[in-house]
Amino acid sequence: MQGARRGPSRPQIQHASAALKYDAGVLDAGLGLHHVDAQQGGDDFLTLRRVSPSVAKLFGERLYLRGAYVRTDKDLRNDAGRSAVNDGFSAGAFLFLDGPTRYVAFGWTTADEDAANDDFDYDGDRLKLMYAQRLEWPAAAVELKSRLELERRDYRQVLASASLLAADSRQRSDERLRATLQMDVPVNDWLTVESAVEYASNASNLASADFDETRYSVRLAAAF
Repeated sequence: MQGARRGPSRPQIQHASAALKYDAGVLDAGLGLHHVDAQQGGDDFLTLRRVSPSVAKLFGERLYLRGAYVRTDKDLRNDAGRSAVNDGFSAGAFLFLDGPTRYVAFGWTTADEDAANDDFDYDGDRLKLMYAQRLEWPAAAVELKSRLELERRDYRQVLASASLLAADSRQRSDERLRATLQMDVPVNDWLTVESAVEYASNASNLASADFDETRYSVRLAAAF
């Protein structure tokens, strides 16, 4: 008797982060550190490290501005050509409509990716708009977030053949639109359940990168 086949295992992701902040008087200086390890079928396939020094300032009680340099180093074990270093700058603004319980956030980030395989080198940027509101429910203070992101990538490498591209071009170009709804429910003072649904429209002149998708996720976030 033949046993039933199992589908591919889901990826397992471990994410650790730390944030340092120093009040320099006129400005707040900060440093963000992120480390991500992802496994598929018990084998490591992605390691990502990110360092982000930043400066920020609160104007009055409603407007908070922040600027940062972001350096990301990613290592793909089974696809070394996509391993890359990404340098970028980000600028953000937070407008507090009702203190921290209701606010709007705007963000702009640049990207300069240098991959091991030159075919994956690109310049790009991303715009983000987010609205967040905290609701005081009897059991907990629930936070609702909605995000809209638009990302553009222009690949630098001129391909030897344009046969893989849908348009009459030898350089790949991508545009990605993402819409996300997220609900954060605190379990206690340090543990939060984050559930989200995300719709992404990926438009590209490379057929394999031109698709739409919907993702659902639930994760636990701990803060110490």
